[in-house]
Amino acid sequence: MRVLFGIIFTLVITTFDFSNVDSLMKMVLPVLLVMPVFFGFKNFLKAKNAITTNGKNYLYFGLVFIFILSFLRTNNYMVSDYYGVLKSLKFILYVACCMIFYFSYFNKGLLIFDDKFYFRIIIIPSLFIFISTILYLTGADPFYNNLNDFSVGKSVLASTFFKSEIERKGSPLSVGINGYGVYVGAILTMSLTALFTMKSKKYRFFSILLVLICLFNFIYVDTRSALIWSVFAAFISLILIVSRRILFSKILIVLFSTIMPFVLIGASFLLRSEVFNVLSRSDNDIETGNNRLYIWISSWIELKEMKKEHIFGYGEYGQKAAGVSKDFDKIFSQSQNYDLLTTHNIVFQTILDSGYVGLVLLFLLVFLILNMINSLYRRHQDKNLAIFLAFILYFFLVGGAEANLTHRLSFHLFWFILTGLLFFRVFYTKKTELESQTNLLNQSNDL
Repeated sequence: MRVLFGIIFTLVITTFDFSNVDSLMKMVLPVLLVMPVFFGFKNFLKAKNAITTNGKNYLYFGLVFIFILSFLRTNNYMVSDYYGVLKSLKFILYVACCMIFYFSYFNKGLLIFDDKFYFRIIIIPSLFIFISTILYLTGADPFYNNLNDFSVGKSVLASTFFKSEIERKGSPLSVGINGYGVYVGAILTMSLTALFTMKSKKYRFFSILLVLICLFNFIYVDTRSALIWSVFAAFISLILIVSRRILFSKILIVLFSTIMPFVLIGASFLLRSEVFNVLSRSDNDIETGNNRLYIWISSWIELKEMKKEHIFGYGEYGQKAAGVSKDFDKIFSQSQNYDLLTTHNIVFQTILDSGYVGLVLLFLLVFLILNMINSLYRRHQDKNLAIFLAFILYFFLVGGAEANLTHRLSFHLFWFILTGLLFFRVFYTKKTELESQTNLLNQSNDL
């Protein structure tokens, strides 16, 4: 089942968008998605019952529902009428696959964040990066049809650190350069953290290898913010774990994902120095955050006054329906379908797509996970918990400059890790309750 899930996971994150793959994959992929649910239907029902035993876990299904509602109301005019239904169905099946996978894992009593646990969880999403690296080295053409942004300009990282001219391009398996860069950054974050928390030489070697592979991918994808936030998130997570200030990460998450645009607006004059221009592709590249500054101003103008549409959002690509992207042609006239470009901020994009309801559910669910990590560390002092703390920190830190829930790769990785942490919480609670009952029973027998 795990091998099957690994294959399904890799296929899903590379072909989630029906609009860019050929007709054969459109027919084959839904069948592949249904297979693990069909053969593991009993486990799916058990998994659903397990995760709903705790009332707080309904936040998870609430967020799933909000995203489905967003997909069904998509504002993407480039796709067919049934696109929203198909995307919602695939998302439901994907969540079901995650639930089956983790239920089959935790149901065997494997409830410790040890080195083996990390290896088994991280190896599945890492398959995508391994395959992409091979395709980079072989010079493979992009998998998607009519992919216009596979190669854009030159890699600043390659020219700055290696004095070589390399085309900046995304993975041949992925739509969008920044989306793939954010995904690589997430894997790099967990791998970097694992180097300082794992005890096993075998799994530490695996993490070193994965770090090197991720850095190689960054040379091509050149997503500098993702690289910087990867190192920062790994460093901060280790400090928070050692100092037992895990809950302080809640402040960091809200602070960086919410005020990042305003910080850049207010500090733009500081970013004109030669130090920052070394990593710039153009004269005002760093200063404007690759033109993100203009996008954020348009988003703020829309959101500064409360509207009824802001409660549940406008649906997927809410920036189009809200009119935020109507002036994007002044900035991105060379890009096709510029009015479908994201707001490049997780908070702005979530509000426009899923409303304040979606944003609140997202933060509440993440805070629930952070509480669990904090409780587990205080009880067991397991430093491997820093791996998942680093992932959550990274996801929202990089979300200050990227609408990473709109990137298929990051979106699926987020749900994969989130589902795993929630299932761990469910089974760990059951285990501790059983142990408490057993201890009370033993004490009563002694009396």
